[in-house]
Amino acid sequence: MGNRQAVITGYGVKAPQTSRVQDYLQILQQGMRTHESVAGIGPGGEALVCGVVDEPLETFQGKRLKHYPRSSLLALHAAQEAFESAGLENPAQYRIGVILGTCTGGLPEAEMTSYHYRANDLRSVPLKNAGLTNIHSLSSSVASHFGLSQEVFTISNGCCSGNDSLYLAKRLIEAGVFDLCVTGASETPLCHSAIASFLKQRAITLDCSPEKTGNPFSRGNDDFVIAEAAAVVILEARSHAESRQAPIRALLSDAAVNNDTVSIHLSDASGDSMLRNTSLVAEGRTIDYVNSQALGLSVNDGIELRLSRELFGHQVPFTTIKGMYGHAFGTSPVLQTISSVLSLEHSFIPPTIKTTKEGFEDMPIITECQHQHVRHVLVTSHGYGGNNNSLIVSRP
Repeated sequence: MGNRQAVITGYGVKAPQTSRVQDYLQILQQGMRTHESVAGIGPGGEALVCGVVDEPLETFQGKRLKHYPRSSLLALHAAQEAFESAGLENPAQYRIGVILGTCTGGLPEAEMTSYHYRANDLRSVPLKNAGLTNIHSLSSSVASHFGLSQEVFTISNGCCSGNDSLYLAKRLIEAGVFDLCVTGASETPLCHSAIASFLKQRAITLDCSPEKTGNPFSRGNDDFVIAEAAAVVILEARSHAESRQAPIRALLSDAAVNNDTVSIHLSDASGDSMLRNTSLVAEGRTIDYVNSQALGLSVNDGIELRLSRELFGHQVPFTTIKGMYGHAFGTSPVLQTISSVLSLEHSFIPPTIKTTKEGFEDMPIITECQHQHVRHVLVTSHGYGGNNNSLIVSRP
């Protein structure tokens, strides 16, 4: 592979209480919760604990983007910071691709269109509604605003969408298709259809205290906190990054994906598929800690328990950022990846908050920010539809 090795040169985040990566770093180190109870969002006016980006987004680089989906607006802000972080003032001059993932991009806007249509109020449907509700507007908006005219893809692989995008970008960079790639995810799940779906599954809870819902690694907890966010990573061929003297923040050392092949409605509760997936990237490496996707759902967290026991003999520390940020679907694994890169750069392991550790006593779960040298972090992601993703980020 040599000089085609994929490296991370920049990153950007737009998330609840998080305008920039510097905010993100502070929240991770201090173990702060960013979600709150939002009144009136339930079907009967109940409150729901959510992670909400509450700052204005509609104006970007002096342009008013009235008919852009919210997922695109979040992604544009995160991408701008990622370009700045990577030292890319004119990214269009390079062989650059755009690969972003989402499960819910355009979903709130499609719901609003349906509402107007059913109310026989076609006048209220925007003239540009086709682009407003198109899931591919996520990547095409980033490409058009930054003048990136080469390959542009939007993928939707459930909660793995973001890191599946990183996986695909890594493979294309290694194959010589791109010199660098804008990759990551943006999610806007705070809409009726997404909330209703997970209410029916009893995976989210109405009228609940923020401290009593979405508690990872806690027996008796079986729900998660729904959140919106965007996270963007600049992935680059090492030779290209070195030629332009870019900051090489981390190596994307390895990545693997697979699918449970159980059902569109179910994941493999045994964790067999995730165990095989993670074994591919973890074997032969000394992992400093696992940045886990554990979010408070008993099946998902139980799979992480099995990984800890069978892959590492409960000897490798585990942590999850979901107690701080909730679950932002396809964006969550990218947030995990960026937090892992920050761990490498600033020598710390972020804490797991809101956990009782009951039922997970054998796992070495980090519950206070731990300052130490970090070389290799394993990032895990698995979710609805059965996709699994594991990747390793390493100190350069």
